[in-house]
Amino acid sequence: MKKEKIDMFRGIIVPMLTPFNAYGEIDEKKTVDFIRFLLKNKTIPFVLGTSGEVYSIPVDERNKLIKILIENRKPGVPLIAGMGGLTFDDTIRLGNQYFKSGVDAVVLTLPGYFELTDDQAYHYFLELSRQLKGDIILYNIPVAAHNSISISVIEKLSRAVNIIGIKDSEFDEKRMKESLDLWADRNDFLYLAGVMEFMFEGLKAGAAGLVPSTANLVPGIFHNMFSFHLQGNYKEVEKIHLEANEILSIYKNGHTLGESIATLKFLASLEGLCNMAVLPPLTELSEPDKTKAREKWEKMKTNYILR
Repeated sequence: MKKEKIDMFRGIIVPMLTPFNAYGEIDEKKTVDFIRFLLKNKTIPFVLGTSGEVYSIPVDERNKLIKILIENRKPGVPLIAGMGGLTFDDTIRLGNQYFKSGVDAVVLTLPGYFELTDDQAYHYFLELSRQLKGDIILYNIPVAAHNSISISVIEKLSRAVNIIGIKDSEFDEKRMKESLDLWADRNDFLYLAGVMEFMFEGLKAGAAGLVPSTANLVPGIFHNMFSFHLQGNYKEVEKIHLEANEILSIYKNGHTLGESIATLKFLASLEGLCNMAVLPPLTELSEPDKTKAREKWEKMKTNYILR
């Protein structure tokens, strides 16, 4: 049954930043340290996601990152990798290569160029599910893909044997609640909340897990948040959620998605987690923006335990 193989995906999944060196290549030592940092804090590293700049990373460097992830796996913790920015055939070829290497699930978005109908979206994912030899987590992120996967399409796809969940990052709380009305009680399909601002309500409504970019900086507090959720202690869940949203505001408010990633990466560099280097078309922060972000972060650190 699907249930037995998806339970390990419940919890905090971290869309990991990708450490690069000055030449735009994967910084192997920093990557190993980052993965171990996330595992130490009882979270699940997810490489090659939006925060990881997947659309900018060439295939050879992606393969290097997958190899590092596999070599540093922890028993009982799933290996998750994104597939963004590839053609249909390349997604199948590379995805099956990842599965053969030991990856447990790949995360699939819609292509971001054409406006797609529900029927086109459905058949795109259905055919991928038939040809990929492993588990799939759908990923809805209209701000990047410029297409939304409708709830009705996800519902139909959820019956496919190897489509095990949806990570939804559409900024629509009503949609989240409608989704959880359908899937919160399913033991064979996961709803993973991807919008930080809604994560408290998402957990209360039955989300199986959270995928917060802020957990790159403070994975421990998100592990605590999920633990309190399992205990039914929503007073503490809400408290941590409010704190996490304050941290989120440092790198999100007033920024585009690309600027947010660059700012988050700068904050992570201050903690020694990775370098601040980003790949084109993203650019590093200006010196005035670095100063603002550093000042806000240092002030925030006086209030929260980061490790």
